[in-house]
Amino acid sequence: MVNGCWKQKGTLIKCLVFLVTVLIMILVAIAIVLVNRKEDNNICKSESCIRHSAEVIRYVDKSVSPCDDFYAFTCGRYLKLRKESPFGPLTDELNFMIGEMVKEGDSRPFIMQKSFYLSCSNLGGIEMDDDETILDQFFGLGDWPVMRGASWEGIYFDWVEVAKKSRRLGMKFDWFLDFTIYEDVNDTGLNILKIDIPPDLTPFRSFEVHLRQKLFTKVALILGAPERLAHYETGRTIDFENELRKLADEHRSKKTHWYSLSLPKVTINEVQELWPNIAWLELINNITGTRMIGSDHIIFDEVIDYVKDLNKFIYGTPKRIVADYMMWKIIEETWQYLSQPVREVFERYYEEAERREPQLDRRKFCISESRKQFPLVAESEFIRRHVSDQKRQLVTEMLFIIRSKFVKLVNESAWMPRPQRQKALSKLKKLQFLVGGPREVFDKFGFAEDLGLYGFVFKSTNVIDMLTERRLRFYDHYYGSANKLVTNKTTAFYEKVVNISRFSVINDNTLVIPAELLKDTIYNPSLPNYINYATLGRILSQEIFHYVFKNHNETVTNNENHNNYNSLSVSDVFDQAVKCLIRESSYFHNSEFKRPKKMGEMLAHFIAPDVAYEAYKEWSLIYPQESKLPALEFTPGQLFWIHTSKLSCNYKIYSKHDRDYSRFKVIGPLRNNRNFGNDYNCTAGFKMSPKKICRIL
Repeated sequence: MVNGCWKQKGTLIKCLVFLVTVLIMILVAIAIVLVNRKEDNNICKSESCIRHSAEVIRYVDKSVSPCDDFYAFTCGRYLKLRKESPFGPLTDELNFMIGEMVKEGDSRPFIMQKSFYLSCSNLGGIEMDDDETILDQFFGLGDWPVMRGASWEGIYFDWVEVAKKSRRLGMKFDWFLDFTIYEDVNDTGLNILKIDIPPDLTPFRSFEVHLRQKLFTKVALILGAPERLAHYETGRTIDFENELRKLADEHRSKKTHWYSLSLPKVTINEVQELWPNIAWLELINNITGTRMIGSDHIIFDEVIDYVKDLNKFIYGTPKRIVADYMMWKIIEETWQYLSQPVREVFERYYEEAERREPQLDRRKFCISESRKQFPLVAESEFIRRHVSDQKRQLVTEMLFIIRSKFVKLVNESAWMPRPQRQKALSKLKKLQFLVGGPREVFDKFGFAEDLGLYGFVFKSTNVIDMLTERRLRFYDHYYGSANKLVTNKTTAFYEKVVNISRFSVINDNTLVIPAELLKDTIYNPSLPNYINYATLGRILSQEIFHYVFKNHNETVTNNENHNNYNSLSVSDVFDQAVKCLIRESSYFHNSEFKRPKKMGEMLAHFIAPDVAYEAYKEWSLIYPQESKLPALEFTPGQLFWIHTSKLSCNYKIYSKHDRDYSRFKVIGPLRNNRNFGNDYNCTAGFKMSPKKICRIL
């Protein structure tokens, strides 16, 4: 009886033990799943992350120890497998954008630019026009004498009236006088109309006169001029042009105000008194499209004598020759949009006279012309496509963190004297940033208005008509600023600062970050930030370094007297640091590294990776949850050094110097960086972890 109970109890205990064991195994399994799930949640699974992981796996050469040769480790397979730069030519992308079909979201000016490009490329349409449009325009101006022969009535011809009419039609009008807007920032603060000698009136070379006469004659014959008249009249017209150029050059050489900060101004009434043969107020109002009055000031800079001699010269020449010249200059300005026979004659002329190959690629020509007719339109579209509000905010945050790291480094510098330290700190304190470009660029409607393109729509698909429509809008916008306050909202100003491939500085303290650096290939918000700081962060660090010290003179000499390098008074610490840098470069057996200019670049390359790394560490304190790239055993710190070094993997090696410099930009800064050695566990004594390192800041 007792034994039976014990047997039953033993079975029960065994069952309980079994159940507890199973329960423990289930709990362990659940824990493992939860841990794995937690780790899995920390893996970046975006398309960009997966692609970057694949690139690291493909390009990193694990057969090389990173502590022995990080250039071979990072760049070796990269250079073998990649045949071209990961960052394609920017012009190719812009050209593609102009040539592509209209996309949803394209600004109105960009649509018009694409329309112009299409009409320019449509050679079939140009041939169908058979130059009728340009001849019709000539008819509206009083016709081309060489085409009409004796039937041309020149009794009422007056070059001033033709100039006014040509301006109203959107055609060339500056045959004899140049009208520009002068920003009188040093005196009145106004945009002042300036009348001057046309800059393109320069003397012919000796052999050009005959070649131009042949050209003019052939073009006139193609367009229908009588042969005998064409040979006779074109010769006289070219002689007239030759003498006009000599006259302009003679008076231009007498000018003395080339470099004046402010030019002398006179009223329109005063000009009228000096030379009454021209109704100046009427001419000026027709050219500018404004309503100026006689007491308004203009700049008539040292051209009174030129105007007097010009008037004598013109009125001493038969009217039909003057008219021939004026129409001829319109032809010369628009020949690329005329029929094939005309284009071929001009191409042969330039090949013979200028010794230059003709541009036979119509697509390239039309892309270039569309960008001339619509300056900054494609560039602004590129900026808006690649620089989102999110990117602007995040990159601005990155810039301020990097700037704070530079402030810290300068403050802690052991060698920088107080005056230089204060100067550097002052520049850093005042330094501001524009990410992608000026703020106005991101307002597509406001920017279009600043460029004079708001509401502009072509009325025709004929390329000659489109040219005149575009010029007419340009004239109205450009000359409409006369007698108004000078502002930065002009095409001329934007052309200085809207540079999508190069850093620029506004007002000496605002650094404009080019949009090309904000493409996803360099900065991508969907990637972990240790990659973004490794790439864009390093580039920005280099540029800020150059900005802070850009006005200092480089005075390193061959005898290794590095005193006053970058105009910073030396201390023994700095002198030893630069000597250490020279010694580092000697490992690459290239004497060019010792040149002062190259030394400045080397300093930036040494400092930038460290600044970017420290900036990332500060950022990670604020945002500690950084995801990892999938399928990689590298730590975030290790991936930082891989990606920052990849910027210096020069995929085009043309010489030993290219190879040496590319290797130096990777190995030099990293082997002298303790953060790198710690991340890769490189103990002192390895090639990438020397016992003594060079420290600049």
